[in-house]
Order: sequence, then structure tokens, then C-alpha cells
Amino acid sequence: MAVKTFTSGEVLTAADTNTYLANSGLVYITGGTKSGANSYAFDNVFTSEYQNYRIVVDQLSLATGGRAIRLQFRTSGATNSVANYNYGYTGYRANGTTYNTAGQNLTFCEVGVYIDTGSTELGSFISDIFNPQLAKRTRALSSGQGFEGAAGWRNGGFEFYGTTQFDGFLLGLSSTGNFSFTYTIYGWRNV
Repeated sequence: MAVKTFTSGEVLTAADTNTYLANSGLVYITGGTKSGANSYAFDNVFTSEYQNYRIVVDQLSLATGGRAIRLQFRTSGATNSVANYNYGYTGYRANGTTYNTAGQNLTFCEVGVYIDTGSTELGSFISDIFNPQLAKRTRALSSGQGFEGAAGWRNGGFEFYGTTQFDGFLLGLSSTGNFSFTYTIYGWRNV
């Protein structure tokens, strides 16, 4: 769509407004709060309507520390735990020390968040997921904030290197315990 330039005194019509709203970037799919469990399933959030998605998680709180936040993709309500997941992140803590992590050929991936203490609102992340609904590799860029001795930030990403079509995902902890968070899932509009 060509971008229309308005000049001073020109009328912005309802049709123009609707066109620009309809062609905006992110489209809200769902959001809310999760609390009191070790893992949470998000089913039927990836559809053929969008090719790419954004997941925003904030106010991550753990009942017990020493946990990484993990993601696995799902199809028709079943979690895919085939060892086709890879991830890698680089980062720094506020005290200047490195905050890196990576994994290859695993049954899960990480989103870039590790929290070493049970506390309130010590983590958040944003993941842009590419092609989960297509029979192609599903890849993501992800940025996370956590706490491991000091506040820390990681940038990197993850992938599922098979060609499975997914319609959802599971967020869970790397070991026992409960966590809570707020979330919003968006689709990237295809222009």
C-alpha cells in the first residue's frame, strides 16, 4: 500500500482512517495473566491469518528461584518434545559480567530469561516468531531480562529445525516450582 501524504487543510476521511488502521503492524490476538502453575499452554494462537507473531511477557515472578523460562511448540493440543530445538543468547548483567547461554538439539528452547531468586517481577521477554504455521523451520528472535546475582539482559533467539506446522506453544520452568506473568500475543499483519 502506498503511503498517502496529507496536506494542511485536507480532510481525513473515514475511509482513509479505516485503511490505515487495517494496515497497521501488530494485531492483538490475546492477552491476560497466568498464575500458580509450572507450565502454561497457549493453543490455537498461530493461524493462517498471520505468518509471524510477537509474544510479550512481563511481570515474571517465581515462587522459587534458579529457573530458566522454556518454550516448546504445540500442535492440536500436543507439545512437541522432539530434540529439534536450538537456542543461543549473549548478554550482560548490570554488574558488567557476561550473561550468556546456549543449547543445541534439545527437547525445548529458552527465551532468554533466567531468575535465580524467588521474587516478584524480576523478568520479562519479547519473542518474534517466524513461520510457526508453515511447513518450514520455525525461528525466533528473542530478548529477555532476568536476574542472576544482578539484573541481566540477553539478546538472541531460538529455532525448531524441523518442518512441523504449529498452532500454539507451551511456556514452562526449567525445574519444579510455579511462576506467574502477564502476556500479550500479537500477529504481524501481512501487508
